[in-house]
Amino acid sequence: MDLEAHAGQLAFLAVDLADIDPRDLDVAIRQHVRQSVFMPKACELIELADNARAEREFLERPIVPAVEYAKRPEPEPLVPCTAEQAAEIMREFGLKSNPLTEGHPK
Repeated sequence: MDLEAHAGQLAFLAVDLADIDPRDLDVAIRQHVRQSVFMPKACELIELADNARAEREFLERPIVPAVEYAKRPEPEPLVPCTAEQAAEIMREFGLKSNPLTEGHPK
């Protein structure tokens, strides 16, 4: 292995990766080491670092509180009525008070 050539490759790689956040570059390098035995290309590490940045930004995003839903108005209290009054109200709205017995003699 030519140490001077290797040092030169690392120097070029360092220049190409200089503007990447160190946190993301660390994740990219660790991931590349797990996936490959070869010297990485700058474009490979940049892609891995971009993915690491996207994941980090997603995890660090501020959590927005859930929208507070409008409160429903309280329903009006039920007014007691007789069965005849209830049947009359249901007829007004076109409803059958008891579909099984409606229209049948008692």
